[in-house]
Amino acid sequence: MSATKRLNPLDWTFLAGESGDTVMQVGALMPFSPPDDADPHCCAS
Repeated sequence: MSATKRLNPLDWTFLAGESGDTVMQVGALMPFSPPDDADPHCCAS
């Protein structure tokens, strides 16, 4: 079973305006650090 979801007008506008010369993607890089009093093993990989 698959459901089709229609794009809302804002999403459609971004999709219609995108081309090889006009990239409409938005991205961000947000580095985070644990607080000074955090458990040393809280972010172990």
